Amino acid sequence: MCGRFTLTVSEQTLQTYLNNTFNVSNKTAISHQPQYNIAPSQNILTVINDGKKDRVGYISWGFIPAWQHTKKNAIINARSETIDKLKSFKQAFKLKRCIILSDGFYEWHHITKKPFHFTLSNRKIFAFAGLWNSTILEDGTTHYSCVIITTEANALLKDKHHRMPVILSPNDYSTWLNPNQNNTKTLKTILKPYKSSDMSAYPVSSAVNNPSNNFIDCIKPL
Repeated sequence: MCGRFTLTVSEQTLQTYLNNTFNVSNKTAISHQPQYNIAPSQNILTVINDGKKDRVGYISWGFIPAWQHTKKNAIINARSETIDKLKSFKQAFKLKRCIILSDGFYEWHHITKKPFHFTLSNRKIFAFAGLWNSTILEDGTTHYSCVIITTEANALLKDKHHRMPVILSPNDYSTWLNPNQNNTKTLKTILKPYKSSDMSAYPVSSAVNNPSNNFIDCIKPL
């Protein structure tokens, strides 16, 4: 499961990353403040592709299936093993895949319940694999939502939790975002545990347990 993550870089660093990594216009400006404790229902930075260009924007974390017209019971994680089979995700898996930007995520030890912060060893920005959707709510407004895809834990995580978010290789970004790519076998091959040797983890304060805490102490090692 992935229930909390971070994007702590500066706005300038994020903007440079977006312009250098994705097929977006240099005029695409993102308003961003360092985020140390991103929680479900918040708007999170995502990249989608409209068939021609990559588009960057904020989407609510908590997936709402097309037939549902309320934000209740929004889904924050989807299992990679079943996203091509479940009614909730099947259509989005074919046509509405997205990238969710992060530089770390939290997981709680399954026995001690103590939180750990997981990052890439180089501490750079990375991309979760996700799905997005739009639905018409009961009040007639269009709501955009997304979900983070999970897979089995790698060696770094498995003694703490049995699942982890899918972190995409940069080489797979264009394939994952391409709405014209609908080869299930190819897409599911991408959804694998990230290499443990390229990641780091350390214990952090229980301050992250409260989603209202959004300050740098959340990521400081104990």
